[in-house]
Amino acid sequence: MSASDPSSPSRNFSEIASELKLLPPRALEELLLEANRKQTTPAQLALQKGLLDAVQVDIVETLLHPTETVPGYEILGVLGQGGMGVVYRARQLNLRRIVALKTVLVNQLGQQGALKRFEQEAQVVAQLAHPHIVAAYDFGRHEGRLYFAMELVTGEDVGKLIRRQKGLDEWTVWGIVHQAAAGLAHAAGQGIVHRDVKPANLLLVEPPTGFPLPLGLPMVKIADFGLAQLAASREDRTRLTADNTALGTLNYMSPEQLAGEPVDLRTDIFALGASAFQMLTGQPPQSGKTMPQIIAHRMSGQAESVGDVRANVSQGSVELVAAMMHYDPRKRLADYGELMHRIESLGLTAPGDLATAAFVPATTPIAETRSPVSTQPTAQVRKRPRLAWRWTAAGLAALLMIGLLVTLVPRGGSPGSRDLEPTGRIQPLFSGLDINQWKPVSGGWHQAKDHEGALVLQGSGLVRRAILGFDEEGQPKPLEHYELMLAVDPHQASAIEVQFDLAGRNRDEAFLFVRVDRDGSTLGRRTDAQTSPPTVIAHRAAGSAARHVIEIERQTAGWWIFVDDQFLGSAPFVHSTPAPEFRLLAEAGDARFSDLTLEELKPQH
Repeated sequence: MSASDPSSPSRNFSEIASELKLLPPRALEELLLEANRKQTTPAQLALQKGLLDAVQVDIVETLLHPTETVPGYEILGVLGQGGMGVVYRARQLNLRRIVALKTVLVNQLGQQGALKRFEQEAQVVAQLAHPHIVAAYDFGRHEGRLYFAMELVTGEDVGKLIRRQKGLDEWTVWGIVHQAAAGLAHAAGQGIVHRDVKPANLLLVEPPTGFPLPLGLPMVKIADFGLAQLAASREDRTRLTADNTALGTLNYMSPEQLAGEPVDLRTDIFALGASAFQMLTGQPPQSGKTMPQIIAHRMSGQAESVGDVRANVSQGSVELVAAMMHYDPRKRLADYGELMHRIESLGLTAPGDLATAAFVPATTPIAETRSPVSTQPTAQVRKRPRLAWRWTAAGLAALLMIGLLVTLVPRGGSPGSRDLEPTGRIQPLFSGLDINQWKPVSGGWHQAKDHEGALVLQGSGLVRRAILGFDEEGQPKPLEHYELMLAVDPHQASAIEVQFDLAGRNRDEAFLFVRVDRDGSTLGRRTDAQTSPPTVIAHRAAGSAARHVIEIERQTAGWWIFVDDQFLGSAPFVHSTPAPEFRLLAEAGDARFSDLTLEELKPQH
C-alpha cells in the first residue's frame, strides 16, 4: 500500500477522500486533474503539496486495501482519529466478530518512548477483564504499524447524555457511579489508576440479557485507560513522561494530581465525584471558570457544593459528592466498597417514567479515538508526610513564588476564557517531501530524517510559514482562531523558538514567542530589534525529555500555550490583526521540527 503505487485508481481515492471530507470538493477535483496531468497518484501529490499528511493518506489507502493493513482483520470504516492514532471499525476474520482496531504508524510516533507507551497501553487494558471495562482482544505489529484490537461499544457516553437531558435524576446518577466504581475497583485491585475518569469516558450500552441491572438503567463501560498508571515493581517501572507531569482533564483532576504528586485510587474517586457533580447539575465543577481560576480554586481547598448549583438534590447526594471530592486525599472517601455501600444506603427509587426517559441508545459506535498517550507507571504513594492540603490564597501565592506550581498557573495571568474548541479540520503544514511553502529568512533549511527515520524539517536560522485555512471552494483564507501544534527537537541547536502574533515586516514591532533551551520552556514578548531584553510571561524549568510538543491556541480573548500537554501560560494579543504567519528559529546549530499541524477552532457547544 504505497502512496507511490500508480495502480491505485483515482476514482476510489476520490470517493474515499470525499466521504471522509479530507479535502473540499474543489480542491479534490483540482488534485485529481493535476495528478492525471503529472502521471502520479493523488495520494503522492497530496503529500507533496501538503494537502494531506501521512496519517490521512494511510487512512485512504487502508480503506482501499481493507484486508492488507493488519493480518487477520478486515477494515470496514473509520471510527475516529486522534493525533497519530486511527481507530477503525474492523472484522476479526477468524472469530467473525466486529471490533475497534486502533492503529498507529511507527514512523509517526516521533519518540522512542512513544512505542513503549503504546505497547503499555495495550498491556494495561489487557490486564482488566471486567464487565464494566472496555475489553482488549489483541495487540501486535505489522509492516511499520502497531495495532490494538478492542471491544467495539455501541451507544453514547455520559457526557452526551448530560447534554441531551441537562442533568440526570439522582437514581440514574448513582446507578451509573455504582457501576463505574465496580469497574475502577477491579482496576485498583490490579494496581491500576485510570487518571482520566470523566463523563466522556463512561460509555452507556444496553445490558445483555440477564445482566443484573434495574429496568431503565444503562450498563456502564469505562473507556480510555490511555493515561492509566500501572503500579509495577520498582525493578520493572520505567518513567515514560517527565516527573511531575499532571495528566488528565482539568475539571475532574484532584488537587494532588494537579500538583504532580503521586496518585492512587483516591484520585479516581475524586474524578468520579466530579463526574457525579456534572450528572446532577448539568455542568462540571467550576463551570465557566478559566484554567488558572479552576486550578487556584481547587488547590486552595475551596469546595463547590452540588446544592449551590441545583436546589432539588437530596442532602445525601450533596454529602456523598462532597466526600468523594474532598480536597485532602487523607479525608476523602478512599474505598470503592464503602462508596458502593453509601450509594446503596441513599435509598433512592427510580422515577416512574425512567424506563423510557433515562436512556435512549444511540446508533453510533464508540471506541477509544484518542491518540496513543502515556501509560505512566507510578511508584507507591509516598510514605513520608505530605503537604497539608490547607492551601489558602496566600499559601498558593507562596508556593508559586518558590516555583512549586509554576507549571500550572501562568505568571502573566489569563487573557480571558478558553471558550473555543477544535473543529477537527486539521491542516498539515509539513509533508516531509519538500519545503516549498516554507520561506527561509536566514540560515539553511531542508527536509531530512531523524534518527528513527521520521521525516522532519531541519535547519538553522529563521524560517516562516503562512497560517491560512481554506473555504468551501478550497480557496485560501485567513484564520482568526486556531491551534498550531508542532514537535521540536533542539538537536544541535542551543535553543529554538516559535514566534507568533507578528506584525509583518516591521522588525521593531513586538511579538510573542515560545522558547525551548537547556533552562526550560519560556513564553515571552520581545521585538526583532532587541533594543531591550524580552519580557518573560511564564517559564517552566527543563525536564529530562529531549523532544517537546508545543501547542499554541489563538482563543477569543488571547493566546494559550501548552508544552508537553502542560499549561505553560497565556497572554493577551499584541496585535489585533496579526500577520497570517509564524516563524521558527534555531540558534547556533540545526534543530528539527515535525508533526506540524494547524487546526481551526470554533465556539464550544
